[in-house]
This record gives sequence, C-alpha cells and structure tokens, in this order.
Amino acid sequence: MRVDLAAIEAMTERRRQSIRRIFLADQLTPEPAKTTATEALIRQNEKMRVLGPTLGRMQTEFLAPLVERVFNILLREGDLPPWPANLPQGTVHVDYSSPIARAQRQAEAQNLDQAVRYLAPLLGQGDPFHILDNFEPDAIARHAASLFGLPPDYLRPVETVQQIRQARQGQKLGEGKA
Repeated sequence: MRVDLAAIEAMTERRRQSIRRIFLADQLTPEPAKTTATEALIRQNEKMRVLGPTLGRMQTEFLAPLVERVFNILLREGDLPPWPANLPQGTVHVDYSSPIARAQRQAEAQNLDQAVRYLAPLLGQGDPFHILDNFEPDAIARHAASLFGLPPDYLRPVETVQQIRQARQGQKLGEGKA
C-alpha cells in the first residue's frame, strides 16, 4: 500500500489555515518590515474593523459582567471605599482604552462626520425644514470630545457654558439698545 504524503501534507496545511482563520490569527500577524506608514495604517484599520465585533461581544458578554462582579465583591468585602451617597447605586460602566476600543470610537466619529456631511447641503440660509431642530449640538460636541479621548477637564461644565451664553445674550441685547 502506497501513502501519498504530499496529499496528507496539503490536507494538514489546509486544516491549519482554517484554524488560523477561525481564531483570527491571520489578522494578528505583524506587518512586514518594508511597509509604508499609510499601508500600515490602512492594514491596522482593517484589522480593527474585523476584530472589533469580536472584541465588542467579548466586552459585553464576558468582561463587563466579570468587572461588575469583581467590583461588587470588593465593595461588599470592604476592600473599596464606601459607595458615594450622591451616586445612584447600580451597575458599573467601564470605558475601555485599548487600541481596538479607540479604533471603534474613531469609527463612530467617522459615522458622525458622515452624517454631518450628508446633512450639510440641507443647512442653507433659509432652512425651511429646520434640520438642526433634530439635534442636540452640545451633546454632539461633548460626545465627539469623548470619542477622540479628550480629557473631561478640557470641557467646561454645562453650567459655565450656560452662563457664558447668557452673558453673550446680555451683551447683544445691550448693543441693540444703544
């Protein structure tokens, strides 16, 4: 009986490639040394796009419950300071800061940019539809700042913004009377 070793080797290699694809190992291979910065950025974005849903599901179904459980155990055992009285007691929200999480936020920022660009032609001087009535500009600005990872202390408190706007409105009213 004669065994075709080449056929067995080919079948084994196909199985290896299949396993690599299933575990996304082909997405995690390092970049070749002679890659331009633009090529590397494009490949990284593609990897993030492919790995993003998998990581998102892992965060939602595994990491979030795990972090919440560990947090509650530490809180119950007294290993953490007591829960602040002015905060409602409930679930813990975790913001991830990994490269993939940043790439996901950048994708969300790109979606926001696309929506604004799409609506821009409808925002003429005599806007009969009042398209902007649908949006909360301050919320969009604060959300965009968080998407790009700006520290919260870069943003003025909402109350300060309201005071600035009231002062500006008062100046306009004063100028109109003069």
